[in-house]
Amino acid sequence: MKHATHLCALTSLITTAVLGKGLPIAVNGQARVVIALGANPIPAEQTAAKDLGEYLQKVTGGAFPQIAESEVSPGVRAIYVGQTAFAAQHGVAFAMLGREESVLRTVSGNLMLTGGRPRGTLYAVYEFLENVVGVRWYTAWSEKVSHRPTLQVPALDKRIKPYFIYRDAYTYLTDVRMYADHAGWLRWLSHCRATIPYYAGDEELLVSLGAEQTFGGRIGGGHGFAPYLPVDKYFEDHPEYYSMRNGKRVPSNGLDGNHACLRNPDVLRVIIEGVREDIRKDPDALCYTVAVNDGGCQTICDCTECRKIAEQYGATAEPRTDTGLLAWFVNQVADAIKVDYPDKYLRTLVYGPACSLPKGIRFRDNVVVQLCGAASAEWSAVARNLWIWQYTNQNRRGNYVRPYLWTVDGELKSYQKLGTITGMFQENEFVPGNDALPYQFYEMNLWVFFHQCQDPGLDLKTLANDYLDGYYGKAAPALRAYLNLVEVRRALYPYQLCDYTFASKAQHCFARAEDAVKGSPELLARVKDARLQLDLTMMSLRNTLIGAYLRTPRASLDRYPYPRSRLQARALETLHTTKHPLLLTKAPNYEMDEKGNSRVTFPSIPSRVESLVEEMCKGKEHVPLPPQFHDLPPDSVFDWTASMFGINPYGGSSNSTDKMQVDDDAADGTAYVRLSAEELPMPIGIWNNETLTDPEFEKSKLEFLKLDQAGQYVNWPQICRVVNAVDIPGPGYHVYKGPRFPLFPGMYVYLTKSWQFQQQLMSLYHADKPKEIWEVYVSAKFTGPAYPHGKPNEPNAVHIDRVVLVRVGTQAEGRISPKLQNQPQHTP
Repeated sequence: MKHATHLCALTSLITTAVLGKGLPIAVNGQARVVIALGANPIPAEQTAAKDLGEYLQKVTGGAFPQIAESEVSPGVRAIYVGQTAFAAQHGVAFAMLGREESVLRTVSGNLMLTGGRPRGTLYAVYEFLENVVGVRWYTAWSEKVSHRPTLQVPALDKRIKPYFIYRDAYTYLTDVRMYADHAGWLRWLSHCRATIPYYAGDEELLVSLGAEQTFGGRIGGGHGFAPYLPVDKYFEDHPEYYSMRNGKRVPSNGLDGNHACLRNPDVLRVIIEGVREDIRKDPDALCYTVAVNDGGCQTICDCTECRKIAEQYGATAEPRTDTGLLAWFVNQVADAIKVDYPDKYLRTLVYGPACSLPKGIRFRDNVVVQLCGAASAEWSAVARNLWIWQYTNQNRRGNYVRPYLWTVDGELKSYQKLGTITGMFQENEFVPGNDALPYQFYEMNLWVFFHQCQDPGLDLKTLANDYLDGYYGKAAPALRAYLNLVEVRRALYPYQLCDYTFASKAQHCFARAEDAVKGSPELLARVKDARLQLDLTMMSLRNTLIGAYLRTPRASLDRYPYPRSRLQARALETLHTTKHPLLLTKAPNYEMDEKGNSRVTFPSIPSRVESLVEEMCKGKEHVPLPPQFHDLPPDSVFDWTASMFGINPYGGSSNSTDKMQVDDDAADGTAYVRLSAEELPMPIGIWNNETLTDPEFEKSKLEFLKLDQAGQYVNWPQICRVVNAVDIPGPGYHVYKGPRFPLFPGMYVYLTKSWQFQQQLMSLYHADKPKEIWEVYVSAKFTGPAYPHGKPNEPNAVHIDRVVLVRVGTQAEGRISPKLQNQPQHTP
């Protein structure tokens, strides 16, 4: 395997010329060419010829014979598919073509569709069918094939190499437990010219699509050190192999934020031996992974020797700066592997405790560095081979209106300009929990993503219009108007994008779209399926939307045009009648049993979303702000009631006792509940990668860190106030004042010692108003005998029903005491 040229230099060559007269493929439904395969076609080339014949027949109505190249009679025109002698005779040097590089060329009244192996020819056929013949594969279950009995193609001379050498998306839909036609999903990925890695099972199908072992080894494309250092094998006799926390060696399950002691020479030896074994088992893989584990700790290892190396290469008191330590270790593995396997690559993740730029060290040239998030030009100075792990799965409770089309388009175009990113991976699965519903226009986002991975220069609006016109028919103009509304407000995502003005205009667009296709049950169902996400978002944000509506002239609650009962009825009707394959899939639900063992179940999406709808629609239709905030200007106070909470937006709570519950005492009738007797003192904290300091909060911050025994929090920069037992004035909900803080991008509020409650603040940040000062207030009650004023027969629990953010400097700010204050909100 020779991947060096692909990984070391980002290239994309696309040339097209129209030369002379066109080639008649069919006339009046009669085929005018045969499909000819070379002498020794690989399975993917056989698939290419088969698919070409099937789709040309669908388009023209004619039957296209598939024969061996040696059987082509003199004077018979042919489409030569694969690495044929005809292509070689006409100047195609197969050895010079990349694995996915394609050639489309007309020569002497014939057409060549060929390319490198394994997927070059397959992608040449799909390029021809899509961009010359006009076939579209918008989804795995919907294709567009125009009937053209007479088909003539122009003279062609195209050589195409995808811009990114690695293009993949994790969607759950390759798992038969979730999506019944997962084989169809794999074929659709192939139609979109994605990189097809091996998945479990379906060996024959995967071979027919030219799938490869993109990632090799026991880790594959994910995290960690843990698979190389299994606890049950090493920890008892060699605890020194593992991370040190608070003076003790701790084992790691790969998900808890603990890693390995990278300064230990035996750890290096074990991992080098493990990678060599992986290469022997999977010799054709593109790369082999040595990466940090998952989880939230802010260092890889806290032992003295690891800290010395980390500090030598850039670690400071700030978090996530152990990238230099990681590079130092991975480079040693890469050097050892290169001795016997000079054409192999290691892959590592810039993630968790290794997120920032290292100093004074560079990753070896046989290491692929995958940045988990966005890239910047500075990374090009420390790594030759850069890939991106792009997140589009960050769910917010019930908030499915997302501007991902523009976000992804902007990122890909910036990477093209940067010129050093060679691979793209999109994490795009349905997040566990009740938020398992795909976000709005999910399929279109993926379709556009894969097309722009081939050529980031493609125009987003052209692609989007292609999709809307082809998939939604006459509803496209109204949906286009709706997406224009999203585009205008995309900078306000997630919580300010859908305000009342947007929501009312958006509903009008969908009403027009439904009316435009009311004569087509299939298209009408597609529009209703897309409207479902808007309705759910409006249910979740109803308190904010109604509050804005009530500030308009002559408004009253009984005249609000989008009551939850109407939205609920329409959403349930869609869930009960939909035939949308994605809405009928199952999504994984991760739980823990009484013994702490994890398990996964696969409930259907409609059943889970129906439960979400029922939950969001309980309680009050509208809840005014707490009295102390009534006089604040609308744009200076942001109120999140429980139905709006994003419950651990990084993938769902790992604790099955964290859940939303109906609570008549709560602001909107629901509350986030954490069952525990260990939450005091309860932090009200602000987290961000920036170093935030304010003398006013140092005492409470240090007090919290001193009392908390979770070592992973010690070095996290935070501003924090705590609620102690003495601060709880009585039973029921009370408003507790949290810290005052400057707002930066990426900040969030965290509550409870486990930090399981996290409320993103990103949409409150404005680049033209950097470091605005805000204050946070939390409404909570404590129940059970473990807490003051709790009843003996109640469960020990913390209930949180609203979070209020106030911009400092508003007209009413002077009425809010700077001291921690508890103000009753509800009558117990």
